[in-house]
Amino acid sequence: MIETLEYRITHLQAAMLSRIQSAKDLAGLEQARVVALGRKGELALIGNELRKLPADERARTGKLLNDVKQMLTIVVASESGL
Repeated sequence: MIETLEYRITHLQAAMLSRIQSAKDLAGLEQARVVALGRKGELALIGNELRKLPADERARTGKLLNDVKQMLTIVVASESGL
């Protein structure tokens, strides 16, 4: 299960990075941000699945998830000119 979540996180990272960078306007950028980082976004859904993992795997996967969230947040901010 750990490989599946890690794979999903890294695959989603690449897909969302592409979507954020290809946004043509601020509305498209905001939509991409919500899909990736929103309360009901893709990364939040994956975060809900962390509870099912053993503690050592949960820590490693949780760190990866947080790193991806942080990176996408920085990219959104830089793309929006903030």
